[in-house]
Amino acid sequence: MKVLLVPLVVIFLSSCAAIEQAQRASTERLLSAAGFQPTPANTAARQKSLAALTPYKIERKLRGGEFYYLYAVPEQNLVFFGNQEAYGKYQELLIQQEIANANL
Repeated sequence: MKVLLVPLVVIFLSSCAAIEQAQRASTERLLSAAGFQPTPANTAARQKSLAALTPYKIERKLRGGEFYYLYAVPEQNLVFFGNQEAYGKYQELLIQQEIANANL
């Protein structure tokens, strides 16, 4: 019984990782389509900013009275940067994608 359980757990965890990776890729495509700019963390300041962000989560920040949005992709050393307009467009695209998926 235990001998069969270990391979099943490995397969389950592998499939979960693959699903998660596909979801991240989809999010990155939607962010790009919405107008978010992928910005490499190629300076010490950008590296510090990247490290301070939660990976794969859109975070809202306020600077100079305006909101902006960041999405960190550590393994690619990138931060997607967008303004309020880009975030609104991202939300629209996300809804469209959910509707399309539901229709399948």
